[in-house]
Amino acid sequence: FFGGSQSNVDAYGTGPLGCESPPLEPPEIAAQYAISVGREEAILKAQINPVFFPDATYFVEYGTGKCSEGGCGEILPMRGLTSKSVNKAIATAGVILEGLEPGTTYHYRFVAQSSGGGPVFGEDPDGKEGEEASFQKGVERTFRTFSSAGPPLSCTANQAFRTGFSAELPDCRAYEMVSPLEKGNADVALWIGKGGSPARRFEIDQSATSGDMFTFTSTTAFADPEAAPFYSQYLAERGGGGWASESISPPRTESPLTADGLTTEFQGLSANLCMAWLRHNSVATLADGAIEKYLNLYRRENCSDLPSYEALSTVEPPNRAPDKYDVVTGGFSTDGTHSIFTANDSLHADAPMLKEQELLLYEHTPEGLRFVCYLPNGSPSSKACAAGTGAGPGGTESSVHNAISADGSRIFWTAFSGDTGFGSNPGAPGQIYARINGEETVEVSGSKSPESAWYWTAADDGSKAIFEFSQGPLKDQLYEFDVATETATLIAGEVDGPMGASEDASRIYFASKEDLDGGGPANTGAHNLYLYEADEADFSFIMALAAEDIRGTHVVPAPIDDVPFQRAGRVSADGQHATFTSVASPMPNGYDNLDAVSGEPVQEVYRYDAEEGILVCVSCNPTGARPAGESIGDVEEPYWVAARIQGWEALQHAPRVISEDGSRVFFESREALVARDTNGAWDVYQWEEAGRGSCDEGTATFDQASGGCIDLISAGKSPANSVFLDADASGEDVFIGTQSSLISQDYGLNDVYDARIGGGFTPPATPTECEGEACQSPPPPPPDLTPASAAVEGEGNVTHSRPKRCKRRTHKVKKGGKVRCVRKSHRSHRKTAR
Repeated sequence: FFGGSQSNVDAYGTGPLGCESPPLEPPEIAAQYAISVGREEAILKAQINPVFFPDATYFVEYGTGKCSEGGCGEILPMRGLTSKSVNKAIATAGVILEGLEPGTTYHYRFVAQSSGGGPVFGEDPDGKEGEEASFQKGVERTFRTFSSAGPPLSCTANQAFRTGFSAELPDCRAYEMVSPLEKGNADVALWIGKGGSPARRFEIDQSATSGDMFTFTSTTAFADPEAAPFYSQYLAERGGGGWASESISPPRTESPLTADGLTTEFQGLSANLCMAWLRHNSVATLADGAIEKYLNLYRRENCSDLPSYEALSTVEPPNRAPDKYDVVTGGFSTDGTHSIFTANDSLHADAPMLKEQELLLYEHTPEGLRFVCYLPNGSPSSKACAAGTGAGPGGTESSVHNAISADGSRIFWTAFSGDTGFGSNPGAPGQIYARINGEETVEVSGSKSPESAWYWTAADDGSKAIFEFSQGPLKDQLYEFDVATETATLIAGEVDGPMGASEDASRIYFASKEDLDGGGPANTGAHNLYLYEADEADFSFIMALAAEDIRGTHVVPAPIDDVPFQRAGRVSADGQHATFTSVASPMPNGYDNLDAVSGEPVQEVYRYDAEEGILVCVSCNPTGARPAGESIGDVEEPYWVAARIQGWEALQHAPRVISEDGSRVFFESREALVARDTNGAWDVYQWEEAGRGSCDEGTATFDQASGGCIDLISAGKSPANSVFLDADASGEDVFIGTQSSLISQDYGLNDVYDARIGGGFTPPATPTECEGEACQSPPPPPPDLTPASAAVEGEGNVTHSRPKRCKRRTHKVKKGGKVRCVRKSHRSHRKTAR
């Protein structure tokens, strides 16, 4: 085809005889790798190019010493590679090695030859060469067999409870069942929503910092619920005899005409789980001051003897019908006295009247409702505004971390440019401001440029904010703003986005295409991951990320993303440690992260220690075998994943995948990283640095490359996937969702378990014959109602018509026409406690 013309050539006949033979060249070993390693066996493969010679053959030599030094005394029989004359790498059949010693490092190399030359030993380190010397110094590889199971841990405090699956747990952990046995035949913490939809944006599975309380989501109501919403929320508390669960979903009547009924009501909980913020779509209200027939925001007290509700949105929307009104929690102070939220109507005299989809920011305080979005000159902003930077439907994908300070005195907010609709153009949101004590406003991004900016995070005390310009001549430049001096200082340019920061915003992890490490390994134009330490104005290069690591989705989170919901990276509170995912292979000498079947690079989990400047792969297979990944995401452009960490839940919570001191990382792996993981499904693992818990260099699961122990937290036996839900601050309590029956009395379904250090409970005794009130059968679970179903007739205020509620550990008994509360016996309480 040339210049718009097309030519065709047809040839006939048998072709010329006596074609020229290919040049004499030996085979080329392009790659050699293990695809499976156990305790006493391994399977090896190679990619070998016969360079046109169909008589190419190969064999494997292996041993416990270097092959190049005569340490590979074992030689497997020679095999033929192909019968075709081709000039491309061909995958060999799997070569099985048996009778290996557990816990032993083996060297191996493939040896190939043909009538074109050879033998060739291992991969050619210098590329394609014909000199025999290069064949002799070919690269060899190693793998390490899994160690034999070590002696059982001696755990004085809870050895009696470390039976069954618990006996295999590290750190003297034992399983405790958190969700109840009797739950209306429902799976909980399944992370699959109704209709099979992904559930991350709808579920809240969160541990208290102490680990003694846990909240989880169910698609079915049970345990004396007051309502059956689309997603029900439960609060479990640990007691002397087990975990007890109660429904905390509020009572409801009929629902207004709003899609909100198809999502979770709960939008955030305090660190100790004693307070919850929820958006309730019942026509009737839960507290004085709330507006009937409208969506309302409430703060719920969970830890009082009788849970109570406080209405946060107490002004009737003047311009929106109930089916057009929306309100979303944006954050709250540590003590819960200050809450910020967005609403799409003018709820304050100073709030402007905007289009239906535009949101405005308000603050609920002990003194009453405040409008937040005032300009530095004292006049109210005429634009849509939101905490941090808003994005997504109703702001559910907003960047709001520390947008309100811990004491509630400072609020960072964005005034959106134009009238494009809230969050509809997240690349150009607007200018960022700081509101101080509800009295004054200072420019944040505007102190440097009037162009649109994106809020990243702030110090928890509100003393500084981190932001990036998203438009104009300063686009992709990262700044730190000091509130006291009202000055913005440049950190870096050409930024790809944030990964995370310490709570005081003094240590920031981000990616940039700039070379910021002063002549170190970073390269201009690469996706360089850095740690920036503000106190020293110093940059530490961590690794070069892959293009796939920039900008994630709700299906495939990435370590670098402006939207926390799509981010697979986490930083400890002090910023000294971070964990993240990547499909790059940054490790010294290059960990082979190509998938064993597809040959595509797969995602693994890494941990960075800023104090030591050490990066390790915590999920890389300790045997050295290529990973067994899974393809997810786009069918046409698949993304391969062997391990992952759980990303942020919408808005307020990030599961603690790294402990407060950075010594433990919790992740999920698709492949077996210990010999007893045999289910071929996703399982929960812990990486623990040597010197912590039960991990030391002599532990059977210790991995020299990562400097820590890699242990199963889930059982590794269930055919269904297990999922990491959360952990307490120390990592001593690890909460997982699994279908495995990890204690003897669990008869099935997907449940929440706590793998607790020093944990475990005595199984309940067989109940004796009941007497009197204890013989009452528990009521059947309510039907799975649609949001529009009426649980109660009428539109009255629920706070006035609420049925009698009993304190925790008691239940209702009707006798003589009256309802009274009695303490639950062991038998009657067993439906919500072990």
